[in-house]
Amino acid sequence: MQTPDWHGPDFGWNRTYWRELGAPWGTLFSTPDDFAVICQLLLSGGKYGDIRLLSPATVRQMTTNRLDDFPDLPEPIRRTQPWGLGWKLNAPGTSGALCDVLGRQVFGHTGSTGNLMWVDPETQGFCLLFTLAERARAPWRLVHLSNAVAGALI
Repeated sequence: MQTPDWHGPDFGWNRTYWRELGAPWGTLFSTPDDFAVICQLLLSGGKYGDIRLLSPATVRQMTTNRLDDFPDLPEPIRRTQPWGLGWKLNAPGTSGALCDVLGRQVFGHTGSTGNLMWVDPETQGFCLLFTLAERARAPWRLVHLSNAVAGALI
């Protein structure tokens, strides 16, 4: 595999190089239907149908701000960049927001290649946006679309 020209016109997160890299921080491929199962599993406290895959305690650890476990971490970071175990927590009104019209109970993930998902335990809803619009080029674009989806739920 040839390393991409980082400054050339062919660089981009959706290029073959990144798709074939198999990096632990990316290259997760799924379908909306399959990912919806994960969202429903999390909304159900770790159970999907009759199958329990995660304990409710594990889901709570994944979906609550684990940065609060580090008292030496500055409070503005804990408040504006909250993370559970593997899931980003919503911080409405910040550049890292998943959705500006839903609260801090929302958790999810964003991807550099234009993906955004969130789960809202309060409304029992979720949003899956799978696009090829690189987030760095217009990070607000996915949040605006996310806001529109959330508006249909509330």
